[in-house]
Amino acid sequence: MPKSNTGKREIPMLTEVRDTQLALYERRNDFNADNQIVIDGYTNFVFRDLYGRVYSNHRINRQLKRITAKYNQEEHAEAEQEGREENPLPPITCRMLRHTFCTRMILGGIDLKTVQIIMGHADAETTMRVYANVTKAQAQNEMMRMEGKMKLK
Repeated sequence: MPKSNTGKREIPMLTEVRDTQLALYERRNDFNADNQIVIDGYTNFVFRDLYGRVYSNHRINRQLKRITAKYNQEEHAEAEQEGREENPLPPITCRMLRHTFCTRMILGGIDLKTVQIIMGHADAETTMRVYANVTKAQAQNEMMRMEGKMKLK
């Protein structure tokens, strides 16, 4: 796996995502290039505020809560105006987004060892334990797909 300039492993990602993050990083440097935070030996964080501080899960979760509350308020008003049942968003957290991303990778056919590396799990057992329900459902779907394609006689 490629190493960053700090000697740490880089996380594999889609080119478009990497390019977007690099552009965000460069833009943040325009505001506060001298204020580099070090967390567990890591520096050069992409998502920083105007003061150079790294966004915490708590801070992002608060913003997600505001976004869903605003959406749900607008959805409530639209549903009432249109005379239909509203369809609000459930609460969304960073953990849910991470879980969804991992689930989508597995359902997309990425092998578990690769998912383990991307998710930063110490071993594939962690990935299997947390996402086993996804792989069981996927296995059942694959068996249904194979139905009638294999000859037993």
